[in-house]
Amino acid sequence: LQPAQHRNILVTTPRLYQYYSFTNTQIMTDYPSSLELKTYITTYHLSPEEVSCLGIALGRWLKEFHLWANAAEQIQLRAKMKGNYPMAALKFAVNYGRTLATIELFPKILEEARGLFMEMETKFRQELESPEGELVHGNFWTGK
Repeated sequence: LQPAQHRNILVTTPRLYQYYSFTNTQIMTDYPSSLELKTYITTYHLSPEEVSCLGIALGRWLKEFHLWANAAEQIQLRAKMKGNYPMAALKFAVNYGRTLATIELFPKILEEARGLFMEMETKFRQELESPEGELVHGNFWTGK
């Protein structure tokens, strides 16, 4: 994908030059003066304007990713990724598998959303079992 930029923030996709499946080794673009997102946002105090610029740059990159991933030319890639059912099932379990159980932990806060949570679980389970799907990017999670 082409880099996405907003003001002084540039979001790029590393280029994969070589992949060795036997050792699971990747040779990728080196960005020696860059920072990963988690390090950047946990190291520096960002003003609301800086957060907005970062969000716009990321949003532009994500839009291009989804346009590229959903293009007709990527149908074989989508099919190959869809074939990785164990990873998709794990992602479903991590993201949605405990949603309804969470209501029981916080009923005063979440009970009124039970119907919505049930709809979400049904929708994503149907997507998981569907023969066609969309590519998604990795989740951003900073941990503790």
